[in-house]
Amino acid sequence: MYRVLSVSVFVVFFMSTAVSADTSVKIVNGDNANIEDHPWQVSVQIRTTENDNFTHICGGSIIDKSWVLTAAHCNIYPELPVKNIRVAAGSSLLSQMKTIIPLKHFYRHENYKPLISEYNSDLMLLQLRRPLKFGSTIKKIDLDTDIGKNYTGELCTISGWGYTNTSVLCMATVSTAASVKIVNGDDADIEDHPWMVTFQIRKGGVNYTHECGGAIIDKSWVLTAAHCNLFEYEAKDMRIAAGSSFLSQMTEFIPVKKFHMHDKFKPTLVTGLQNDLMLLQLQKPLKFGSTIK
Repeated sequence: MYRVLSVSVFVVFFMSTAVSADTSVKIVNGDNANIEDHPWQVSVQIRTTENDNFTHICGGSIIDKSWVLTAAHCNIYPELPVKNIRVAAGSSLLSQMKTIIPLKHFYRHENYKPLISEYNSDLMLLQLRRPLKFGSTIKKIDLDTDIGKNYTGELCTISGWGYTNTSVLCMATVSTAASVKIVNGDDADIEDHPWMVTFQIRKGGVNYTHECGGAIIDKSWVLTAAHCNLFEYEAKDMRIAAGSSFLSQMTEFIPVKKFHMHDKFKPTLVTGLQNDLMLLQLQKPLKFGSTIK
């Protein structure tokens, strides 16, 4: 499951559903929000075929009466025609949207290349078939004019129809807002988490780069997420690295012999990332110690 946000300019959420929405549960780290406090927030909705109902898939931000900014990855698994995409606006509740407008066209950032880097230049402009009518619940967002400012470590406000605190993913039907740090977390020692490894992929036959985390479950097996190889690289282009808190100081590198995705993993933006599991079989067993267990 992926989330994408851009600080101060706009906020985009990529949402997936595993169960039907339950309005009685709360959003994790968020509170119910009023659309009048976030009137630029819209729901980007898709349908797989013309016979299907439209479903919320991502958030978006109004930047002009005829334009919405969202994430490019919201329409790649699979790519849908413009007639199967629309924008809904004007309410905190997905079921009570006041304005629904189909798209005229969509434009992905020209440098968005998901096969190389999933989220670099992850931007998409949606041109609406007719202009929005601005009011208290539908307004454009104020774009930041300070292009060079570095927002790392600052607080921002995020909004969207997000995760809930149930054990499975579901779509909340209320808008949420929360203040979070863009960069968060504390330094950790690998000896406190010795099962942690880095799953690395060599893209285009060049250097290996960190793709995902993984957990050691046996000397020759690591558990990671199936979406970490969404573009189906071959085992010869995969390895795991272990033994250090720093990516640059790993003590053991082992190629992957074979990978096994969950047989029910079928990623789409409609069904989400259910059964998102992948086993990595290593070419040789790990040597257990204080930093590798």
